[in-house]
Amino acid sequence: MRRLFSAREVPTWVALAVVAATAWTAGLVLARYGWEAGVGLPEAIYLTEVAGLPLPTLAEDLNPEYRALAEEAKQAVARVLAEYPHDVQAVAALAHLHNLAHDDAGEVVCWQRCLELDADFLPAYSSLAMRAANRGEYQEAEQLLRRAMAVPGAVGSFAGTLASVLSDQGRFREAASVLEDSLASYPPTAAQLIALGEAYLRLDEFNKAKDQFQRALRIDRSSTRAHHGLAQALARLGQKEQADKHRAEMTRLKRLENQSKRKNLDEAGEQQGDRIFAPKFVADLLTMIAAVYGSHERSDEAERHLRRAAQLWPEHTGCRAALADLYGQQGRLAEALAVVEELRQIEPEQPAHLKTLGILLGRLARWEEAEKAFRELCAMATDSAVGYAGLAEIYLRSGKNLPLARLLAAKAADLEPSAWNFFVQGSICEQLGDRRGARLALRKAVTLEPRNPRYRQLYSALMEKE
Repeated sequence: MRRLFSAREVPTWVALAVVAATAWTAGLVLARYGWEAGVGLPEAIYLTEVAGLPLPTLAEDLNPEYRALAEEAKQAVARVLAEYPHDVQAVAALAHLHNLAHDDAGEVVCWQRCLELDADFLPAYSSLAMRAANRGEYQEAEQLLRRAMAVPGAVGSFAGTLASVLSDQGRFREAASVLEDSLASYPPTAAQLIALGEAYLRLDEFNKAKDQFQRALRIDRSSTRAHHGLAQALARLGQKEQADKHRAEMTRLKRLENQSKRKNLDEAGEQQGDRIFAPKFVADLLTMIAAVYGSHERSDEAERHLRRAAQLWPEHTGCRAALADLYGQQGRLAEALAVVEELRQIEPEQPAHLKTLGILLGRLARWEEAEKAFRELCAMATDSAVGYAGLAEIYLRSGKNLPLARLLAAKAADLEPSAWNFFVQGSICEQLGDRRGARLALRKAVTLEPRNPRYRQLYSALMEKE
């Protein structure tokens, strides 16, 4: 793919002088006046740095159509970083821009700045550790990953990467220990189970390896890596017939994967890089930038960037989900609903979209449609509390089917014992005159979230009636 940016310097002193002069002028304007929302600053494409961080240089021979995209991305990143130089997400956006430019040095500088701003910023650890590992600098990669895993809740996300770094050094026992600890505390993923199985293979613990690969296949039956590992473990255990079965399945799945890849390449043609990768990448960047503006209560700028991202990439779900959330917060429910319908067309099997649809329809008091949405969600995600809780709340708010609502709320609280689910359960019990059930449920809600005034108020009111 042709690069949108280039880290090369302009080869003549005249060009350098022009760029430097333009950058100095643009930087002076920026420093003195800043950027106004919605107002472009073409000089931004000539800037060499912003907020003390380097900016990538546009490639000289870029196709005009995609040069416009590259300039738009660079201007948007430079603008948000100039406005919020200490916002770690703004710096991360610049790191991603350098990644597109294949400018490793510039990207590393940005990730390091991210860690200066927020020592718990996990994307920075991930990127820097992977770069170190790819260079064979395993000690540095390990140090970064262990620092990341010290961040609360991060162990599950980084255990697999750390295990890979340890395995690359032949430290299979340590790799297995890291994965075992993670799997004991967090829900298993196919990737982690496969990695643990592979570590056991290298340790000649074939029964343990077999167990992990089988667990992985229960999560993802189409994993060629799991079938391959299981075939190896079974072969070493002398179970040749079963080993051959999984080896054949791996070959079949691999053939399907290759056919799918060839089909995608044929459909994309020679323009895959320009026509597919670049617009999607810029849409990703604009969605990140929108999040920065949203965190600073600049909803107008957030909306503008999200709408542009949606325009650039018709199937971009991230920007549309954020846009629907923004409209919902602003009470623009009809607009939010329209965006959610777009999301459902893009990802019809995604439960999160049905949940949002049901919530919005409920807020619009379109009870029958909301009920239908949550019923679909219950059927789609039978082991998730979300559908049952949503349906129970719709019945509570509409005053319909309260006995059924109580059963649904109890099921939701069993599946997910959250303060909100207990509050909904208690509210339904109270409506049905079941004060004892209401008090029990609301006591649990208040115990989980003692500072929530809504929970405390209803619970106190019920206690006064005793």
